[in-house]
Amino acid sequence: MRINRRHLLKATAAGAATLFLTDVRGGARAQSAPPTGPFVISVEAQNGWDPTFLTDPKVDAAFTPWTVEDVRTATGTTISYAPHIDNAGVKSVYRVGVDAQDFFEKHGSKLLVINGVDNATVSHDVGPLVAFAGSNREGIPTLAGLYAAARGSSLPLSLMTTGGFLSSAGLVPVTRAGNVDVLLGLARSNEANFTAQASNRRLIHADGAMALLRERVRLRDARRAALAGGVPRELAGILKLSATRSADMFSQYDALADALDEASAVASSNRVIPKAASVLAAMKAGACAAAHLETEESFDTHSDHDNIHPGSMQHLLEIVDFLIDTVANDPVLAARGALIVVGSDFGRTKYNDEDGKDHWPITSMFITGVGAAATLIDGGRVVGASETTLPGGGAANGIVARKVKESGGDVVLTDDDDPAGLTLSAGHVHLALREALGLTGEDVTNRFPLTSVLPQAPLPLLKRR
Repeated sequence: MRINRRHLLKATAAGAATLFLTDVRGGARAQSAPPTGPFVISVEAQNGWDPTFLTDPKVDAAFTPWTVEDVRTATGTTISYAPHIDNAGVKSVYRVGVDAQDFFEKHGSKLLVINGVDNATVSHDVGPLVAFAGSNREGIPTLAGLYAAARGSSLPLSLMTTGGFLSSAGLVPVTRAGNVDVLLGLARSNEANFTAQASNRRLIHADGAMALLRERVRLRDARRAALAGGVPRELAGILKLSATRSADMFSQYDALADALDEASAVASSNRVIPKAASVLAAMKAGACAAAHLETEESFDTHSDHDNIHPGSMQHLLEIVDFLIDTVANDPVLAARGALIVVGSDFGRTKYNDEDGKDHWPITSMFITGVGAAATLIDGGRVVGASETTLPGGGAANGIVARKVKESGGDVVLTDDDDPAGLTLSAGHVHLALREALGLTGEDVTNRFPLTSVLPQAPLPLLKRR
C-alpha cells in the first residue's frame, strides 16, 4: 500500500497494540531465536526517476545535455555516471556527506548498477509494485515485507517505513517511522517527559507499581481468554493484545528507547534522514528486520526537467549515503550488515515540448551491500545496458533495453537476434535478491512465486557464479 495520512492513522490508532504482532489465528506467536542475516532496506525514488541523469548517462541531445567529457567512470569500477547540473547550467558531481565527496567515487566500489530494466508499465499505481515486489500482481509482498515476514515476524517493529509503496501482504504489521518522538512515547509509556535526559525524566508510576499493574493486566487477559475460549474472533483479539503486554515484550522497550535517543539527535536539512535514523536505531536495537524509505522530492518532471531532476537526485543520494555510512560505522549494524535496494516506478522519455520528460518503462536499479552484507554482491560493476535508438536504427521515444544472457556464470550483453537473449525485468532482479537473502524455497516465499519471470532460475545478477 502507498502510505498516506489515512493509512497512518489506521496503523497507529491502537497504539502499542499494533506495535507488536501475534498470530490472530490462534494465539501469540512462540518466541523465536533472535533473527540473523542482514537487514534489508529498499529506497523508492518517488514517481519515476530518469536513469540517464544518474547511472545510465546518454550523450544524446534528445535525452540529456551531456557531452562525452561530462560522463565520468568511478575509479576502479565500470560504473559510468551523469553529472549534477544546476539551474545556471553549471555541471559538477553529486556531493554527499560532511566532507562533500563525490557519491560515486565514495561508494562506487560497493554499488551494483542494473541498467536496461523493463518495468513494463508507465503507471504510478503499478510501477512501485513492480520495482519493489518484482511483479505487477496485487497481493505480492514487496521485498522488505517478504523479508520481514521470513526473518523478523516476532520482532516488535519487524517492518518499518517512511512512506512510499510497501506491502507485507498481511504477514506482518507496518510501523511508520515518521516521528522518533512517537516511537519513544510508546517505548517509554511510563514516563511523562520521555524525550528528556535520563536524569530529568519523571515516572508516571513507580517501577514496582508499574510492574504490578502490568502483571494485573496480564492476569485479566488470561481470565478473559479463558472465558472467550469458544469464540475464536474474540479470543484472537484478546491474545493479540495480551502478547503486546508480555514481560518479554516490555523487556525490549529500554533497548529500543536508548537506540531511538541516538536517532533523535540526528539533524539534517534532508527530512528523510532523521526518519532513516529511527529505522536504523530500531534495527540496532534488534527490533526491526526490514524497511522501506521514500524520497520526499518527486521525480515526476513532465516539464522543466533539467532544473528539477538534479535536486531530487541529490536528495536521494544523500539518503543512500547516510544509510551506507551509518551501517558501515556502527559495529552492531555492520556485524549484521544491510542490503540496500534503490529503484523507482519506471524511467522517463526523451525531452518533450515543455522541456520535461514523460513516463517510460525502461529504468535502472542499484544495490549495495554494507558491512557483513557486502559479500552478497559483486560491487563496482554494471549489469545490462540501454540505447537511445531502436534495434536496426531509428530514433526511440525513450531508452531501449539491450538484450542480455547468462554466459560463463555471468550476465552479459548479447545481440537482439540471439535466441538466448532476454530483456531484464524487475522480476529477474527480485529472484536474484530472494536467492541472495536465502528466501528461495522457504514456505513464505513459495506462497508468493514470481511466476511471470522467465527463466525461473535466478540469474547471476548480484554475484558472478
